[in-house]
Amino acid sequence: MPVMTTNSLQGYLGRTLLQIGNRYQVRIPNLRGIDGQALNFMCTRATLPGKQVLSTDRRIGPTFQKIAYGYAVEDISLSFYMTRESNLKKIFEDWQQLAMPTPASGFHTPEYKNNYVKDVEIDVLGKNGFPHHRVRLIDAYPTTVNGIEFSNDNEQPVEVTVQLSYMRWEIRKA
Repeated sequence: MPVMTTNSLQGYLGRTLLQIGNRYQVRIPNLRGIDGQALNFMCTRATLPGKQVLSTDRRIGPTFQKIAYGYAVEDISLSFYMTRESNLKKIFEDWQQLAMPTPASGFHTPEYKNNYVKDVEIDVLGKNGFPHHRVRLIDAYPTTVNGIEFSNDNEQPVEVTVQLSYMRWEIRKA
C-alpha cells in the first residue's frame, strides 16, 4: 500500500478540485409577484438534501439481519438576509398560507397539494461560476419559517431561515 505524503495529497487534490462551499445558487420559483431570482441574491446558506435508508430487523434462524424497506428524506434549510425594503419572512409565510390558509373563522382547512408545491433547484457551481450539477427538489414547500433574532452584536445583518419539505429529489448535470 502506498504511503500518503503531503505531495501525493496535493497532487490528488490538484487533479480533483475540492468543491468550495460558497459556490451555489438557489432557484426559487416566482411566488405571487415576487421575483425568485431576487431571492437567490439574498440566500446566505443552503443545505443539499440527504437520504436515509429505512431498515428493520429480520430474524433468520438464530441471527438477525437488517433489511431495507424504504427511505426517508430530510428537510432542507435555506437562510436569507433580510433588507429593510422587503420582508422575506412574509414571502415564505404567504407561501405557507397557500398550503394552510388562516381564515377569519379560525377553522383551518388544508389546500390541495398541487395548489402550493413548487420545484426548487439548487445549483452547485464550478470554479468558473457555471453550474456543475443541479439538485431539484420536487414538490417543495416551506414547512417552517423560523423566528428572527435581533441582538446588540456588531451590526450583524438580520437573517431568516426557512425549512422546505419535498416529495423527492434528483441530481443531474447542469
